[in-house]
Amino acid sequence: MNDTIYHNWQNAPNRDWNGEEEFKNNRAKQICVGQNQDGRLEIFYVGMNDTIYHNWQNAPNHDWNGEEHLGYRGYQMWMEIFGSMIGHLPLNKLTLVCTHDSGTYDMVNSLMIPWKSCQRVNIEDQLNLGVRVLDLRIGMQTNESGDERFIFIHDTDHTNTTLNNGLEQVKSFLKRNKREIIILDFHQFKSLDSDNFDENELHNVVINTLGTDLIYPYQNNIPTLNEIWGTPHRVIVAWNSNNNLPRSFFKGVSQRWENVHNKEDLKESISKEIRDHEKEICDHENCDLWSVCAVITPYFMLRVTVQSVPELEDWFQAGGEWAQKANVIAVNLVHKTSIVQQAISECLIKGYNKSSTH
Repeated sequence: MNDTIYHNWQNAPNRDWNGEEEFKNNRAKQICVGQNQDGRLEIFYVGMNDTIYHNWQNAPNHDWNGEEHLGYRGYQMWMEIFGSMIGHLPLNKLTLVCTHDSGTYDMVNSLMIPWKSCQRVNIEDQLNLGVRVLDLRIGMQTNESGDERFIFIHDTDHTNTTLNNGLEQVKSFLKRNKREIIILDFHQFKSLDSDNFDENELHNVVINTLGTDLIYPYQNNIPTLNEIWGTPHRVIVAWNSNNNLPRSFFKGVSQRWENVHNKEDLKESISKEIRDHEKEICDHENCDLWSVCAVITPYFMLRVTVQSVPELEDWFQAGGEWAQKANVIAVNLVHKTSIVQQAISECLIKGYNKSSTH
């Protein structure tokens, strides 16, 4: 086991095998292989530097072209690339990265950025980085009309981004990446200038903006990627509300807020959350989507600002206990981490382990 990629082939159908041969200088943590319509084999793999590569035959049963780095494109369409390995997994058995407070990348009050701006890249770029769960906090401005009526917020702090703008970014991403699946977790609802938040109005805005063709309707179970790909739908809408849940929406992603201010307490809180979740009996049909909140809480009095946690890449290393047990990992400042690479690698491990048991 030296992480080197090898291949072997039959010299003719139903004949002897040629013998193992090394792909020189190509090493991988996880790998999958597919066949193009013209018969050429193509391999995709996560390299030792957590970057996605591919290599392909120049013609069927012919030489290989050579390793090529997929760059950003590899993360934009990672579900499609590795679909043959992970398509049989339900959403609650994947390991996915969520941007905590996804819509807070453009705060109205710039003085609040160090404490309130949990992301610094917009929603479409978060998806480009491989994020597949968005944590949306919605503020309603009852004195406004049109697009300005619903905006992204952090607590009661306003952003410059309307809900409509955020949803249009999701649609733009999916127009370019037609087989990616996105979970929109509507996590918090607040009226910013009255006591009443009209969830029915918000529900109608979401339906009308995304369209019923994009939204995968809840069918009393958590679907696999293959089940979703068998439809035209690509968006899961999760709704975290104590009021009546819209019939076509999923229950909100379960998330426990630990309110910790340093890395040591964060590590302990994550460990406790994973242990507590292990005690629950879950299966494909009835286990809700759930999130580990891997976030250090900003605190003005302690001069603790929004920060990334580089240690998360080690804590949730692919193949490790936490990555294997986690479903959704919510993080701040996702552009400063490589947690997505670990999550993708873990999905491939889960896909292989589940398929090998059947």
